[in-house]
Amino acid sequence: MPEALRNIDTIGADVILATVLFLINSELIESGWQSWRPHLEGAKKLLNMMEPYASFDTTLRDYIVADCYVTNNSFFCCPPEVLDILRETAQLLHSESQGSVSGQEALVEFTNLLDRAQRLDVLQWAKDRVPDSNEVALWSSCRTGSAHRLATCLYIIQSSPALRTRMPDQVCKSLIQDLYETLLPLPDEDPNFKATGWPTFIYGTTATTPESRAWVMDRLKMVAAICPWGFLYSAIDTLQILWKNQTQDDGYMNWVKKLKDLNVDFLMV
Repeated sequence: MPEALRNIDTIGADVILATVLFLINSELIESGWQSWRPHLEGAKKLLNMMEPYASFDTTLRDYIVADCYVTNNSFFCCPPEVLDILRETAQLLHSESQGSVSGQEALVEFTNLLDRAQRLDVLQWAKDRVPDSNEVALWSSCRTGSAHRLATCLYIIQSSPALRTRMPDQVCKSLIQDLYETLLPLPDEDPNFKATGWPTFIYGTTATTPESRAWVMDRLKMVAAICPWGFLYSAIDTLQILWKNQTQDDGYMNWVKKLKDLNVDFLMV
């Protein structure tokens, strides 16, 4: 790697691109816990070094970054517009924390993002990628995509205290119940079951009873057994931290701020 950085023209940028992928995936495999930020910052710097150079093999490049082509691949059976909404939510959170946008401007943008997520036609997205004749695959894609959409709606509300205080409690409860009822029928032998880790985690942040928390733990452990990425075990640990530190006055919709207050960082797909 050092040799490649010193001689990028002769060795090629493919090594750097592969290293970027390695930095991110190794963190996800290991745990995604606490140290992910330096790894992503390092990956970003490597990509910036590579930008002026376009002389690397396009086939290898496309293979390495295939997951970036979400429109075709629908990464983790997540509708690409949902990924866009999540990205914009994260950017807005950062801008608000840095004072780049006012609280009122952020509230308007969070509201718009929530509206986009609520209006997303997941069934049409599923039909566009799965033949109508394959009813089982269509059902699975639609249910998994819907779980991502519902989890994203909850995440947007959870990310914005101003939006949360203006949101009727029944709306939040309906989203939580819909997410649970969407996840529940998906069996562990379904090919898309492994893609439900993040929606299950989001549901877990709202779980307040021993029964619902046990269901979340069991499900995340089943996902981890099928797809043993370290970040899933970190998600389990993070939920236990949240539940342990939750008080009656906290409510169940402020986990984003709670983790920041506890200085807990972890990366999850």
